[in-house]
Amino acid sequence: MHLSWIVLAAGLVAAGDQGQRVDKKSAPSACDLAGSYRLRFRSNGQDGWWFRFNVEAGRSPAKAMLVEDVEVLGLKSGPLTLTPDPVACRFTLSKKGHAVGNLAIAIDLDTKTDTLTGKLTRTKAIDEAEKHLVVGGVRDRGAARSGPACITPGFYEVEFDPKARWRNADKGDKRSCKQPLIGMGALILRIEPYGKTVAVGKRASEPPYKEAWATDQVTMQDDCNVTAKIEDAETTLEAKLTFADGQVTGTAIEVTHQVIEGDEDIWNCVARKVPLTMKRVQE
Repeated sequence: MHLSWIVLAAGLVAAGDQGQRVDKKSAPSACDLAGSYRLRFRSNGQDGWWFRFNVEAGRSPAKAMLVEDVEVLGLKSGPLTLTPDPVACRFTLSKKGHAVGNLAIAIDLDTKTDTLTGKLTRTKAIDEAEKHLVVGGVRDRGAARSGPACITPGFYEVEFDPKARWRNADKGDKRSCKQPLIGMGALILRIEPYGKTVAVGKRASEPPYKEAWATDQVTMQDDCNVTAKIEDAETTLEAKLTFADGQVTGTAIEVTHQVIEGDEDIWNCVARKVPLTMKRVQE
């Protein structure tokens, strides 16, 4: 074989190898979609309901699991249908239920910040506007959760200073507020880091402390101090809370509770500047 043919063949092989190397280098890398996810959505006219699920992406096929009942959607914990697109850092969850019809949540994951944005669609809803919603949330990987380190997540029971002075919210109403907490039951809050802030949500008063209807609003003063407001049909609490060493202490700026006697005898009692503590009753 002539030397020129040998050189030409070698050049073609080298070019082919180089082309293969370029193709391999330019191939898009896949995202790791595994983790524990928490997102919030609107339903029944109220923002802030929770949808909590896990994704296991290290096996084939990848799997998703709803880890807590979503009663407002009529969904029980259990498997979700997962359609992953790891190259695009995207996936879709789907589920059928009597309250939602066909539910689908299309999620885009930002792997640098572990935040997610997406669209929730459902074929059944009380409000037509809630059939197509924009949602957002966070991903937790391993035991660590995003958010301020001084916050210990868990379920907490609020304990007000027993010496607090309660008064009728209507100055002209003479009905007593000496024992307004009778019938109130335990006030249980779930506290958890949520991205760069903290979420404080009302839960049922007894185990397993299911999600309860209430509006919630949190204002961060700094990483370990917040002002939170929780409100449902019977109780409204606005409080300054401090997180430190796994403990939660603070002051109720104002707490109002509805007292009910008989079928129609209803009035509100209020207390202000009440010291409070929180006892962790469940992780």
